[in-house]
Amino acid sequence: MSEPISINVKASNDQKYVISIKVTETVLDFKKKIAESCDTPADRMRLIYSGRVLKDTETLETYKIAEGHTVHMVRSAAPAGPTTTSTTSTAASTTPVNSAATTATSTPAATMDPFGAGAGALPNPWASMMGGGMGGGG
Repeated sequence: MSEPISINVKASNDQKYVISIKVTETVLDFKKKIAESCDTPADRMRLIYSGRVLKDTETLETYKIAEGHTVHMVRSAAPAGPTTTSTTSTAASTTPVNSAATTATSTPAATMDPFGAGAGALPNPWASMMGGGMGGGG
């Protein structure tokens, strides 16, 4: 059996805790021990060690955590529960609004042709001089 080791836990609010635990314990067990020392429940903790997020089902041994090492704890956002606002926003998002169609007629560029002339511009005088074919003459 393995002996308990002391692991430093640094919270995102600069609080520091020293937790004694065996490396054969799971990350979830480790979170529960941390929860006894701080005000963050285990299910709201995210533990980071050596740049990796620790998975609840893995053991501390898996991540090669040793005596005196530091694990960083971040408090994750509250899980989204079923609320009336989420159903309202879902209903609102099911009817998309085509904002491009709404703004197309209200912008000055919407009445412009690709060459920058407005829709009510004078006719092109050169258009009547251009004959039918490639030769331009007759």
